[in-house]
Parts: sequence; C-alpha cells; structure tokens
Amino acid sequence: MKNKNLFGIAVLLLIAVSAKAQKEQQATIRFSLDNASLSNVEKIYIQSTQANGNGLSHYDSIAVDKKEFTYRTSFTEPKFVIVGIIPKPGSVLPKLKKFNWVLIDTSAIDVRVSLDSLVISGSIGQKINNIVELKLNRIADSIKLLKNQLKTSNDSVVKKELQAKLQGEGLQWPYVLKQLFLQYKTTNVATKLLAQLFDWNKDTNPATTKDLYDLLPEKQKSYPSIEAIHKLILVSLATSTGQEMPDFVLPDTRDVPHSLSSVKGKVILVDFWASWCVPCREAIPEIRKLYAKYHKDGFQIVSVSIDLKNMKTNWLNAIKTDSLTWLNLTDNVLMSEEKSGIHTALAEKLGIKSIPASFLLDSNYKIIGKDLQGDALTRKLNDLFSTQ
Repeated sequence: MKNKNLFGIAVLLLIAVSAKAQKEQQATIRFSLDNASLSNVEKIYIQSTQANGNGLSHYDSIAVDKKEFTYRTSFTEPKFVIVGIIPKPGSVLPKLKKFNWVLIDTSAIDVRVSLDSLVISGSIGQKINNIVELKLNRIADSIKLLKNQLKTSNDSVVKKELQAKLQGEGLQWPYVLKQLFLQYKTTNVATKLLAQLFDWNKDTNPATTKDLYDLLPEKQKSYPSIEAIHKLILVSLATSTGQEMPDFVLPDTRDVPHSLSSVKGKVILVDFWASWCVPCREAIPEIRKLYAKYHKDGFQIVSVSIDLKNMKTNWLNAIKTDSLTWLNLTDNVLMSEEKSGIHTALAEKLGIKSIPASFLLDSNYKIIGKDLQGDALTRKLNDLFSTQ
C-alpha cells in the first residue's frame, strides 16, 4: 500500500481554490474540553487551504487555557479543515487521535475533546464524514498493525502470511474508498473522497477517477475545489503511461534553450530535482551508474532543476559536485510571486506536486514509466535494454 498521502491530506490541502462570485458565509467552531484534556492539551490547531487562489495551507493555533472557546472561519463552498491537538510537554494521550477532519458547511460546529476521543458534530455531512473516517481508519489501523508485526517477526512463514494479509488490506483501501464515494457522491463529503481517490489513482489509473467525477451532480461539479481536482485529473490523464510527453523548451546552464524533442535516444529519463532536495541528491549516484552503463546503448537523461533564479550558483555547484554529465536545464520562473514550492508553468502542466519526480520515455517520447527510483528504475532499464 502507498505510504504517502494515505488520507489524501496533501491533495486536499494543496487544492488551489479559485475566487468565484459565491456568497461568503460564516462558521463558528465551538470547542469544549473536559478536565483531563484541559490538563494535557497545550494547543488546538486548525489547518486549511486559503481561498485566495494560491493554494497555500493556512495554519492557526489556539492556546488552551479554558474549557470552552470558539474559532470563527468563513466559507463560500463546503470545505474541510483539519483540527488537531498539541499535547503539553510530558503529557501522555495514548488513546486520542491527534487530528480529525471537520466539514465546514454550516454555521455551527461542535468539537468535544476528552482523553480518549475527539468528537465532532455539526451538519449531516459531518455525520457522514464521521462514518467514512471510521471505516477508513479501521483499514489504516489494520495495515499499521500488520506492518509493525512484519517488522518485528523473524519467522519466515509468519512473515509470508503477514505480507499476504498486508497486500489484502492494501487492496481493500481503494475498493472501500470507491464504494464510499458512490454511496455519498451527492453529499458534501464528495470533495474529500474524490481527492483521496485521485491521489490513489493518479499514477496508475486516472481514468477511473475521471469516470467517478462524471457521476457527480452538476452542483458538486460547480464547486471551485471540485473544479481544481478535475483539472488535476485531466493533467494526470494527459501524462499517464502510454501518452506522449508534452514538448517543452528550457534554458541550460549557459541560458541556451533546448527542447525535449531535440533530445534523441532509445530511452530518455526526464528527472525533476533541485539542489536543496535531499532525496533527489541521494538518488543521483544510482542514476549516474545507470547512465554509465546504458548511455552507449541510447540512454539519455535530461535533468530539470526547479532551483530559483537566485539559487543558480547552488544549482551549478550541485551539477559539478554530483557529476551530472548529461543535459541540465532549469525551470525556475514562478508563475506568481505569491506562490511557493513547485508551481512553475511546466511543473503545473505535468501535474508535479513534489520532487523527486521523473518521466521515463521511449524514442517517440511516449511515457513508459513515472517516478521510478532505485531498484524499480534499475529493473525497468534492464528489461528495456535486454530486449533491444
């Protein structure tokens, strides 16, 4: 089962909500703590996406010094925020889940905090979300338990049984998620479920998410957050395995422009990275070995850095230090000064939200692999060149 974004947090919190002429409404979250939680909780935090079009995650925290207090927010469409707790130093909250999803689609929401629960009540949609979270958390908890058992077991027979169970639970996750979406697609929980389904299917089967999106009522499709997910789905479809990689033109280390279509090879790796990206730098030695092994047979690499313009020296030093002897290009113009992170025009066109990210192409620039690293990339290249 995938490790990243198990609950679709990244997708939901990075949806860029566009401004629309919709009436802004106010909502109040009313918090209440019992005596035990008051003694153990230092802060309550609320994390959401700002509705200003830049997709930045907005974070607020409230120091807990009384049993009851309120937090006010606004919404122009149903939205989810994460409500979580920060324990006091030295306190132990073994049973309490450290965060939960709160659906903002009504004027009043209640959050009751105790040592063994974080109970949220509000709209009908919130009640549905509580049911959804309960079902998904059961699978997640089962997977976590199996992984821990697998890690501590020394018995090969037991480990084999645990791996089979783990695989079964992993297959349960997308199936249950899909069934929940089909059941609740007309409710305000649809946004979160669609985001989670997109996160699961984006690299392997984006068409499935597109089919599910098509089932949404027109009212749901009109929400800016759903429109944002729809755009991500379309990008994922356009950059899925079997599709031709969109051509691009970027400058090299001497500001000379190069197009992807000018690079000729039997197999081409387009690798997105940055000098400050530790996992990217850690992956380079293995990539360098593969280049040395297969370059003579037609293996080409195009490294695309997203280092900002004021970090050009860092980029050039990293190229020299890591011995990147292939074509090095830069995509360092941010689309907006307000944006941060990976928001270049090319990254957005290709649906890249984090690095390292890569596309493996055949001689016709068709995508034959995405985000392959380490052993997976080695096996893929071994297979490709052994048949040529």
